[in-house]
Amino acid sequence: MSYHHRYKPRDFAFAQRLLSLRKRTGLTQEAVALHVEVTEKAIRNWEGGSNYPSEANLRKLLELYLDQDAFAAGQEQDEARTLWQQSHESTHRISSFDELWFAGVLKQWRAYQPSSPARGIPASRPRRSGQPSAAGRLGRGAGRILGVWPQPGTGRAGALAAE
Repeated sequence: MSYHHRYKPRDFAFAQRLLSLRKRTGLTQEAVALHVEVTEKAIRNWEGGSNYPSEANLRKLLELYLDQDAFAAGQEQDEARTLWQQSHESTHRISSFDELWFAGVLKQWRAYQPSSPARGIPASRPRRSGQPSAAGRLGRGAGRILGVWPQPGTGRAGALAAE
């Protein structure tokens, strides 16, 4: 009797887009995982093309990457829509891109943008979720990560950063 293991095909186009967005921000997989409230392994699987984020997690990713200026200036909605559509077409587990939702997120994001030509997030900018950004908690001037540990039973990780 012969057993043949079938590997599911990987979606490298979606994975590469996710990876390039994260690289543009300078965040680690660990920092993204903490922000999205998933395991680091989930981020690796998404960026490796073997799995896809849920609709809720994809929304969190889009908000994070918008906050971190990962999208090209003036192309934020187009790039977010493209990423969403790639996931939708590959999995059919998520609904079509919600233009109204993202337009609201984008409007709120633009309201907090500095008036200077340089893009960036002011340190005092209030967060939509009431939390500091992942970069604010884990990098970009916040110090260095002292340790990361799993939180048993939650599928999440905790981190300790020094100022």
